[in-house]
Amino acid sequence: MIEDRGVDSVAVYQAVILSAQAPGADPAQVARHVLRTVAPWRPLPDATVLLTGDREVCTQRFADRLGRSLAPGDLRVIEQADALYLGLAAAEPDRYAVIDTAGQPAEAVADELGAVVENLVTRREAEHAA
Repeated sequence: MIEDRGVDSVAVYQAVILSAQAPGADPAQVARHVLRTVAPWRPLPDATVLLTGDREVCTQRFADRLGRSLAPGDLRVIEQADALYLGLAAAEPDRYAVIDTAGQPAEAVADELGAVVENLVTRREAEHAA
């Protein structure tokens, strides 16, 4: 199953929001707590593909979709979520695949994503064969 904005996204954004309300809270620990809490009802994905890009370009596209400028608080949430996603990905390289889309044409990103998915399928088939 492939989904957009799944349990990892919920954990990241909840962690950013909750950590802002609790000074001294570690967003990574909060995100892991959210993931552990939800795991009995919603198993974690086998893999998460994190697409990164030039933050200024991405935030401008987001603002354009909204039809308004982003407030400084909005930009802080995006910056913190970006850092938290990258930290979680670095801590779980077997579960996260990171693709940097900055400056790449859509076809190149699609090719890289296809390669990630093929690798996941191959790895899963090997695990089931064993």
